[in-house]
Amino acid sequence: MIGRLLCILTIAFAPVLQPTASAVDSVPQFLSNKSLVVARIGESNQFTAYSKRTGEWTDYTFPKGVTATPVTGAHLIAFALEGDSIANLVAVDANGKWQIHKIADANAKICTPHIGDNLAIYQIGETAYGFSGVSGVWDSIATKEMPQISDASAMIVESGKISMFSSLSGKWSTSPDLSP
Repeated sequence: MIGRLLCILTIAFAPVLQPTASAVDSVPQFLSNKSLVVARIGESNQFTAYSKRTGEWTDYTFPKGVTATPVTGAHLIAFALEGDSIANLVAVDANGKWQIHKIADANAKICTPHIGDNLAIYQIGETAYGFSGVSGVWDSIATKEMPQISDASAMIVESGKISMFSSLSGKWSTSPDLSP
């Protein structure tokens, strides 16, 4: 009994080891989902992505003057971008491939993705850009309306038509005119 009590007291009063400041500083910041891990490389504008499907790392460097913040869905990571002039949207598909899409609006300064499980939608000016994390495909459609987003699709209802973005195909498709 005394041996047990001594053991319990020893454990209860044992010093708790804390990581040193240098150990804490060296722990990388990262974002993870079901398919990917993404991390900034040091204090640079470069990111690296690991695909749990392929088992490989790939890197991408954002242009100087662009601040990039990763935003995650279940199987993709898209980037919120801010800067003086943003020329491209950037996302990582479920296979860890960096997918870049040139945007039409040369005056874009803030590009924020709206995320579902397998898709990212950006509304920039009068264009909606959709990205599929499943197929790694970008597509765009002219619209003034912000798409309604679910986990697997996005929908725009305007002018008697319905436009849908599929997270499987990565394509927008518009219905025929549904007006009475």
